[in-house]
Amino acid sequence: MAGENRTPSDRALDGTEGGAARPTGWKRWTPVAARLLVPALVVFWLVRYADLRDLGQALARISPLAFAPALACSLLIMVIGGLRWRVMMGAFGAREVPSRAQLVRLFFVGLFYNTFIPGAVGGDVVRGVITRRCFDQSVGSYVVVLLERLIGMTGMVVPVAIGLLVGPEVFTTGELLSGLAVAGIAALALTVFVLASGRLSSHLTQLPSVRRPSLLGVAFVLSLVSHFCGITVVYSLARGMDLPVSYAGLVLVVPIALTAGFLPLAVMGIGAREVTLVAMVHLLGVDPEHGVALSLAYAGVNLVVAGIGGVLQLLGRRAGDAAALSPPTA
Repeated sequence: MAGENRTPSDRALDGTEGGAARPTGWKRWTPVAARLLVPALVVFWLVRYADLRDLGQALARISPLAFAPALACSLLIMVIGGLRWRVMMGAFGAREVPSRAQLVRLFFVGLFYNTFIPGAVGGDVVRGVITRRCFDQSVGSYVVVLLERLIGMTGMVVPVAIGLLVGPEVFTTGELLSGLAVAGIAALALTVFVLASGRLSSHLTQLPSVRRPSLLGVAFVLSLVSHFCGITVVYSLARGMDLPVSYAGLVLVVPIALTAGFLPLAVMGIGAREVTLVAMVHLLGVDPEHGVALSLAYAGVNLVVAGIGGVLQLLGRRAGDAAALSPPTA
């Protein structure tokens, strides 16, 4: 039957993995509608925020040569992400650690699903499903994927700190402390809610323990390299538009914008990240039209990289994702 040839990623995406019943009626479509509505409002805001003629002129000003280093850095980010994922699997004592090439390929595939599936987390679910057999307890794969993302997010603190030291003064101390306080309160409230709900209680005994703590430091360093590559992507595009921004200024504001990209509310890669990036570069003196153009150009580069992930997924379907995770021979 056709269903027997479906890969684990296919079953994860349609909700049939593990035999779970799919929601029906409004319960099925309400979350999807919500995830589509927010990005739609974001796109509407971006278009209304900038004059369309000026926006078109700003996009036309981007030198084609600016996309080459931007794309190269974006591809490097994906390679680093795959290596960081492998390091995290080793840190949590994975029974089998796939080869670097296998995990880098799956990281590209994950970006494809994160970008083109509403919610921006579909790729993470797929990565967790595919690597379940690498751990004694299947929940371990999901925990590693989640923590790999969290380490990537927390690593953004370092570039922001550097930006505060060497970049322009775009935040007052009070504004910065207020922002940190709001973020801390939100994180604490979310943690309390999750713990109080009891949804984690059945999985706590299955959570993997850290076997090699030193590898967490390696993963953090890889995250730093990845973040500076992301800043370089924006810098290359900004230079291609002749925007009056310095690299030090972008070191301060870009990580904040990219952090917003972790929110699971995006379609075609466009969501809170783009709005935040427009607001952040405006603090550096970039007008709305050029800010929107820059954010859309950045989203365009991500779409190209995500498209590569889609091609890799199509090329890998014959062997199947599970077969692609055979233990490395060397």
